[in-house]
Parts: sequence; structure tokens; C-alpha cells
Amino acid sequence: MKNNVNIKKLVLTFLIFGVSTFTGINSAEAVCKSGMLNPISDIRWSCSMPIILGGITVADVTSADGKSASRADKMGSSGSALCVCADQNILGVPRVGFSFAMNLVFRIGEAVKDPFCFPTLGFQINMGKWGAGGADQGRRGTGKNTFSYTHMISFLPTQILNLFIDSLCMQLSDTNSPFSILYMSEFMPQARSSELALILAPESILFANPVAQGYCMIDSALTTIELTDPIGYWCVGGHSIFPLSNHSLEVDYVDAASINIAKMIFQLSRTAQIFSCYGVPGLCSCFPTLMWNKREFRFQIAKPSADSFCRRMGKPSILWNTPNKNSALMKAGGEDNLLFMIWRRRDCCAL
Repeated sequence: MKNNVNIKKLVLTFLIFGVSTFTGINSAEAVCKSGMLNPISDIRWSCSMPIILGGITVADVTSADGKSASRADKMGSSGSALCVCADQNILGVPRVGFSFAMNLVFRIGEAVKDPFCFPTLGFQINMGKWGAGGADQGRRGTGKNTFSYTHMISFLPTQILNLFIDSLCMQLSDTNSPFSILYMSEFMPQARSSELALILAPESILFANPVAQGYCMIDSALTTIELTDPIGYWCVGGHSIFPLSNHSLEVDYVDAASINIAKMIFQLSRTAQIFSCYGVPGLCSCFPTLMWNKREFRFQIAKPSADSFCRRMGKPSILWNTPNKNSALMKAGGEDNLLFMIWRRRDCCAL
């Protein structure tokens, strides 16, 4: 009898904790302001193009520089019409299909000033002082650096198209999951500490010099015409991906947020949590890679203000970062947390 009473007390304690935690959503203490993601108006579905089938562009779109977007994506895709997959066969017969490529919404990336703020869902979980430590308190750009928390989210509406492509390609990618929060920097100690971030990327010490930093100007110049330098993997436009902590030397918050999203993708690739489905090696199956390929990814700001185009990672913000990308710059009390749609190029052997 006594054990039953103790069990009931334990259950009641958990219920009270759950209610007190989630009633903190949108409470008076919360400073997170954002409306819930609208898949129709906030996502630029034209970013899925160009669509290439059998080496022929069947659907194209004008990129941000006013030119055809297919010229850049054809560089990594298979130029041949037919493809053969020996590792996926029926009764020992290799599968023959058509090479197929398009951009898919891979994940949603959030860069927020307020810990446990989720612009995708339009609310914040009140966790008290959790994550509020540090000299900059994770909120404002300082003369030395700008900090933001980052999240990666799998969003169910964007997975419907991915499931269709998986069936068309007769393979599974790493995108088949319903809505879930896959990564939160609030729980990652390396997000706050550049020293701990060295564990994931010890080579960052080699690139902490003016020569390596200067090389990033090549990537910055290429992004202005929607291309990406495949050699300088440590570069995100004119910025270095190192150190992998969420502290950025870029004072502008929107620019710093996009760099931190890129750092998150790099870390998840380095730890084999993101697979690559790009180019000829990805035709028959997606594969783990410890070295990311920047050409796979594009960003599109969805909130506070949806961008009209997808951008190469590291594209100079002076070309696209207008004040309405962050409404907090325009008026007091505006939304000050950013949501990025992460688009990834998908190559496969279809049918």
C-alpha cells in the first residue's frame, strides 16, 4: 500500500513539472516572438529547380543573379542519361535507370538569440536561466563576436516530397523522419567553447592564419555568381568555418546566423549524422562523409521575412541582407530569431 502511495506521488510530481514547464510557453518572461512556419507562403518551392532528368534540364528557374540556376548544379550532376546500380538489383541483375537531380528541402535550421525559442513552431519553452550564461548572454552582437543558438528540425510537410523521390530512386536517404528536433546547441558544450570545438575539428588550428583566411575571398567571389569553391572546405564565403563554436566574428546578426547554420551542417557531416546524395557517387545510394560538400546546400530565409531566392552558403550579405530580413532592425519588439530552409541537391538513379 505504501509503495502505491509513493508511485502516485511520483506520477503527480512529473505531471506538475510537465505542466509548469509547458505553461511557460509564451509566458511573460519569454522574449521569443515568431509566427508558426507556413509551408505555402514561407517556403520558396521554386528552389527545387533546376530539375535534371537524363542529363537534360526539364525545369529551370532564374537564380538570384538573374541567370539560369542549372549551370551551377550541372557541374556536380552526372552528365550521362543512363545509370547502372549494381548494389541494388533483383535476382542479381543490376538496375538500370535515368540519372535524376533536383533540390529538396533537407532540414529547417534555426538561429535564435533566445534559448529554446522555436520559430518553426512559433513558441518558446521557458527553461529559466538555462543557456543564458556567457559574457554576451547569447543575445546581442558585441564588438568582438555575435552569438546565436542553432537548431536543426525535420518538418513533416517537407518530407512528403522526399518520400516520393525515395520511391522514384528506389533508395532511402537520411530524410525519412516525421517532425522532430534533431539538434539543439543549448545542450552542446562546444557551442559555447571554441576550445572544446577543437575536438571535432583539430585541423582548425592550421587555418587560423591570414593566408587561409585570405583564400576564402575566392569562395566569396564565386558565390556572387551562384558557384562554390570545392577546395576551400574551411570557407563559407569570405568567412572561415572555424572555430566551430557559435561565436562569430561577424557583428551583423543575420550574417552571423547564416554562418552558424553552416557550422551546424559541418559538425553533423563530420560526425556522420548527415549523408551525402550528391554527384555521381550518390546516384545509387546516399553515403556518409566526414568532409562536407558545400555545393550540395543552399539557404533560404523563411522568417522573419521570407527571401525570394535560395542563396549559396557564404554569399556576401551586402547583396541580399536587406533590413526586412530581420524586422527587429526596423522596429522595437520585432521578431529577432531567424529560420532558414536548408535545401540540398539530390542525385539518384531513377526507376
